[in-house]
Amino acid sequence: MRLRLLVLCCGIALHSRVSEAPRLLMESFYAASVLSAVLCLLALVLACVCNRAKTWPRLTRRVLSDGLLLIAGFCWAMMLAQQQLQQRFPRELEGQDFWVVGKVASLIRGQPQTDTEDAGGFGNQRSRQFEFEVAAACLRLKPEQCAADNRFMQGVRVTLSDYGALRIHPGEHWQLRVRLNRPHGFSNPGVADYEASQFQRGIMARGYIRETSFNQRVAPASVSINAWRAALATGIDTVGGDPDKAFRYPGLLKALVIGDREGINDSQWTLFTRTGTNHLVVISGLHVGFIALCAWTLVNTLVRLSPALMLVMPAQQWAAVAAMLAALCYSLMAGFSLPTQRALIMISVLMASRLLGLATAAADALLLAAFLVLVLDPLAVTQAGFWLSFGAVASLFLAFSGIGKVRTQQPEWREQMATAWQRWVQPQWVVSAGLLLPLIVWTGQVSLISPLANVFAIPLVSLLVVPLALTGAIALMLSVPGASYLLLAADQLLGMLLIFLGGLLSETAGTWRPAVPGGEVMVLMALASVVLLAPRGLIPRWLALVMLLPLLRPPEAERPPPGRVWVRFLDIGQGLAVAVHTHRHNLLFDTGPALGPDFDAGKAVLLPYLRWSRVNHLDTVMVSHWHADHSGGLHSLAAELSMHTLISGRSGTGDNAARLPASVSSVQQCEAGQRWQWDAVEFLILYPPAARAEALAHGNLNNTSCVLQISINGQRVLLTGDIEQDAERWLVSQWQDRLAADIVQAPHHGSRSSSSPAFVNAVRADWVVMSAGYNNRFDHPHSDVVQRYEHAGAQVEHLTQSGALLFELGGEQPRLINRHRELARRFWHSPR
Repeated sequence: MRLRLLVLCCGIALHSRVSEAPRLLMESFYAASVLSAVLCLLALVLACVCNRAKTWPRLTRRVLSDGLLLIAGFCWAMMLAQQQLQQRFPRELEGQDFWVVGKVASLIRGQPQTDTEDAGGFGNQRSRQFEFEVAAACLRLKPEQCAADNRFMQGVRVTLSDYGALRIHPGEHWQLRVRLNRPHGFSNPGVADYEASQFQRGIMARGYIRETSFNQRVAPASVSINAWRAALATGIDTVGGDPDKAFRYPGLLKALVIGDREGINDSQWTLFTRTGTNHLVVISGLHVGFIALCAWTLVNTLVRLSPALMLVMPAQQWAAVAAMLAALCYSLMAGFSLPTQRALIMISVLMASRLLGLATAAADALLLAAFLVLVLDPLAVTQAGFWLSFGAVASLFLAFSGIGKVRTQQPEWREQMATAWQRWVQPQWVVSAGLLLPLIVWTGQVSLISPLANVFAIPLVSLLVVPLALTGAIALMLSVPGASYLLLAADQLLGMLLIFLGGLLSETAGTWRPAVPGGEVMVLMALASVVLLAPRGLIPRWLALVMLLPLLRPPEAERPPPGRVWVRFLDIGQGLAVAVHTHRHNLLFDTGPALGPDFDAGKAVLLPYLRWSRVNHLDTVMVSHWHADHSGGLHSLAAELSMHTLISGRSGTGDNAARLPASVSSVQQCEAGQRWQWDAVEFLILYPPAARAEALAHGNLNNTSCVLQISINGQRVLLTGDIEQDAERWLVSQWQDRLAADIVQAPHHGSRSSSSPAFVNAVRADWVVMSAGYNNRFDHPHSDVVQRYEHAGAQVEHLTQSGALLFELGGEQPRLINRHRELARRFWHSPR
């Protein structure tokens, strides 16, 4: 049973490695999904036939049946994928305005514009985001022209942003004019796959609401879980606004009551992450399990007091039903998020076995739960939460499977201490040992103080904060007097938790960020975890220490050989970031854009990429100029990595450099003529000239951009920042033939204000790289500029299409090693 479930799970998981959805020579996704379903059913039938063919050798039957089960799992997953691919947003409609009618299907995130604020545009404007379930859409100019025969997108879920002042609430039905694009994520080594998470959630498009007087509410909010969750959030905010009962942590209360993490600020989330307690401040499997346990205990006790109920059904079966209902209700309060779905399925499997009187082993229940999760959500295997949640439970099952209550003759106080250790302390190090490998692989960091922090935090949050917050929230909705005091008590306890965690983090090392190990080390780490978690006496635990020894010697970063240089243009959106690696040194040219108030390219792309590259020190960071799309990730980067030298354009250098942490050793301003050499690779700054620096600083900030030339063996790369035609004319006149380069970053993202004919002819590039946002509002790169480079003989590469680009210089000729989007291609990625 276990092996067959495992084989089915592997077959389902295998589909996540498919680069192209197999349509079996058919253009119709619908036909392909039907054929996948037929193959799945056929494989299951044949597996049963093979298993019952007693005349065949046992090994043959097992191999054939398991192989067919593997195919059945794969076909099931591909059938669901094909059905979802049918709903993919049409590429030809991207950037067009059209009408949608549907329902607000999630909580509202963010803040609306006020009536006095400008509602048009983007940037740092406030906006509200929500998921919208489309009932119908049409391309007509006015909504009344939409007839039943020209509608499409029925049942498709999209994410919308409102930059205006519409008063939209969960559960309402709206008619909206929108502009949509397919979900598009950055494609870089070591960076999470955004498009996978969107596909898994069923989000087929993202966009924003266009301002028009025809946008209107067509029906009030219907009865729904999201409407109720929004009412709970509003109630908490209203009570928290009372000066006598003001909450210090309303965001944390809402996270625990309705699973809404928006109110948790960046510093709080960092604290929870570094102490390994972030699973406690959202509705996670731990909380769902605890609520189910409370319901079980309460109902089991009460039913035993009622002989009439005991005659209907044993107390444990009543308790099992209550536990499942409690878990279901709490999961619904969290919006039925994926972690709570997994917890609900695991609890339901265990409780159903009690109801049916089945003696189900813990391993069987865990495997069955994993199988059911994957049957409903095959792409769960692409998310860290799947491995962390099931890994934690599997660790506990493995560690405690051999524990029995063995009575020994010892003092009572020692027995009480052993019991307390087994209940509170041992589970923490067990989970920490079991999740060591998943945490390193998925997050790149391990909290060293997590066991100690959780020993205090889990009882506090589970036994006190969650019951108080839940009871207070429900009482608040029922207008029960004193409800606000329950919430206030929970708020005070959360304050105690933050004080404890902050003090613990300040006194300890906190977080370990090892380099991502190689495959052979991962196998040793997995075996070491099994040895540590195995029942005592089964396997000598000192073997685990031997298996973990390779971690003491971090794997060496893959570097270019001496005499070569790697230049990687990172897919960063509307901005720029270029990583340059010589044999022993690392340089970063620009740090990408700021993506939000607490989020930027440094956190989203650069740090994950550099950890993947096993780079923990940057010799030089060059910020071409201080526009947010080129310097937005600098401070996040400097907070996590040491930097020796920061070189930047003149305007704003002092103000920005003053806010950098002490990890930056020196700060310089770039001037034409500066040069240095690393490992036979020459770096030369071509612009701006010192004589024009002051005048440029008070003019167009784009023309203060540093221009860097990298050369080796006569091969050159030219990085230009955002220079425009005035700076290009100076470069052409001053450097002439020295300006020629094999690879050029198109100035100013391919804008018409740059890449003048004289500049294009002077550089004579073989490759031109366009770093611009997907379907950006600036129309970068402009078609005229692209054609100009192509007519000059250059191959134009768009990072939105190729993902990160890796070039190597120093050999016989420059070469393009790879396009990351091609390497990481999966069937859910939109064709480019």
